Amino acid sequence: MARGFLGLVFSADSIIYAYLERKAGVILCSKAGSVPFDEGVLSSSSVSESVHKIISEEKISPLKAFVTVFTPETITHQINLPKMPRQELDEVIAGEIEKAPVFADKEFDYIYRGYATGLNRLEITFSAIRRDILDSIVKGVEAVKLSLESLEIAPLNLLNILPNLPATAKEEALLVLGQRQSYIIVSDKKECRFFYMMSTGKIDLYPYSDGKINNSALLHWVDELDRILKSYAIENKKETIKKVWFIWDNTKASDLAELLDSEMRDHEISELSIGDITGFRKEYDEEFNPIYFLGCCGPIAHIKKINSMFAFSHFLAKSKLKSYLKKAVFASVLYIALISIFAVKTFIIYSAKEKRLTQQLGEINAQNNKLRQETARLKKERDEFLDMRSRLLEQATFVRNLNRISWSRVFGEVAAELPDELSLASFKVPESGKVEIKGSAFKIESVAKLMRKIYKSSVLQNAKFDFLREIKIEDRNIFSFGIVADLKRNSDEKK
Repeated sequence: MARGFLGLVFSADSIIYAYLERKAGVILCSKAGSVPFDEGVLSSSSVSESVHKIISEEKISPLKAFVTVFTPETITHQINLPKMPRQELDEVIAGEIEKAPVFADKEFDYIYRGYATGLNRLEITFSAIRRDILDSIVKGVEAVKLSLESLEIAPLNLLNILPNLPATAKEEALLVLGQRQSYIIVSDKKECRFFYMMSTGKIDLYPYSDGKINNSALLHWVDELDRILKSYAIENKKETIKKVWFIWDNTKASDLAELLDSEMRDHEISELSIGDITGFRKEYDEEFNPIYFLGCCGPIAHIKKINSMFAFSHFLAKSKLKSYLKKAVFASVLYIALISIFAVKTFIIYSAKEKRLTQQLGEINAQNNKLRQETARLKKERDEFLDMRSRLLEQATFVRNLNRISWSRVFGEVAAELPDELSLASFKVPESGKVEIKGSAFKIESVAKLMRKIYKSSVLQNAKFDFLREIKIEDRNIFSFGIVADLKRNSDEKK
């Protein structure tokens, strides 16, 4: 389970590492060391192989990685400039960086910080790294699946740690010895007041294979250090700095701090160790090499939540942006995929429901059509039944009426009222209850006479002509007629 913090320092000939982890409320440096590394063949693959080797051999499980670059492919300087617009200041700093041979015709990235020194002047401290080195280290560390939390440049990143050291004075100096150069830094725990790079490195002090020190180089270095510190004190009208923290690789140079302290009698030279930070200590048995402290800077700043004096986060901005974009793209793709799956699932569910509802609707429509047909058939049967009922009622009424009529009386009156000049062809009483009388006469007056008698009849009423035609038969005019009338009902029949 990943739980520790791995600090990695890329130096000129090795990768220095320090592994810190929490135990019982204390931060322990449980592993520290270095592995050989040829910066001349630095690439993302060589970086990932070396880092993977450290993790596997030390059997550690880092949660986050913190990188410090301490190679000749970086440059750190301090210059004093007049106040000027930001754009002009960027151009001046970029010009200073390009003067270094290692950056000639190379792409680079840089950061800087400045503070006013009065009289419209700025004290600018800047640090730069070649882009190819930066990209190789970032890609190599990320290839091991480590979360790269920070990338800093030594010795500037040590300024973040100085405020957490035991306070001995307002201003303290920090001396860092590299393979080819050495650096002296003066800080008041708020700003980098003085930064100076010297051309003396460890290879100058220990040039011999037997590990003996070059005394002339040591004396020259001590004189230069003493001169620089006194010059700073005189120029800034301050007392000589007493406390000087010292970081160097003590391999084959374990007594260098003592030699330096004996030569620089006006200053107290103290080797910087992990135990000088409150709440931190080393856990392994071997002696803590001061150069390992560079590997502890990143984890210490992260654990103690120290805000850096310099914007080292700028170096990882591009990488983090890509990482964020990848995460955003992945999250977007995942979101779209989930939405798509949900949409497809919803579509399938609703399609199935729609299909089922469509089928049910079809069955309902078919049932409705069947019911409509059945209703139409029942209506037709009902209408036929009502029509039949009506006709049966009419027939029954007709028969009942016929049965109530005194037909002897009807025929008697019709016969009595029939004129002599008129012949009766038919006398019908159909179901409608109308009396139909048809006949013929030689004279129209006879027909009129019959109509007048029917008007006065006691058994017939509402008489009217159905037709009246004149025809000629054998040179004689004959009037054919049809009369319809209603039968009168007597009071008994009405009851």
